[in-house]
Amino acid sequence: SQSRYVPSPLVLCYVLSILSAGNASTISLVGIDGFSFDDPRQAEIQHVLDVYNKTPRKVSLTSLTPTKLTIPSKSVYAF
Repeated sequence: SQSRYVPSPLVLCYVLSILSAGNASTISLVGIDGFSFDDPRQAEIQHVLDVYNKTPRKVSLTSLTPTKLTIPSKSVYAF
C-alpha cells in the first residue's frame, strides 16, 4: 500500500477552505507534521494554520496524533 501525504502547504490551504465552506463543525488532523522542527516545511505548515486561525470562517482544528504544531491535540482513543 502507498502512503499518502500532503505534498505542499497549498493543498492544506485548499482542504481547510473546502471544509470551512462546507460548514464542517470540527476538523481533525492526523500526522500533520511529519517534518523535523528545523525543516522549513514545518514552519510553512504552522504559518498556514496561523493564518487560517485568523479567518472569520475558521473551524476548530484538533490533532489526533502528537504534534509540535500550535494546535490542540486529543487522543484518537478519546472518541
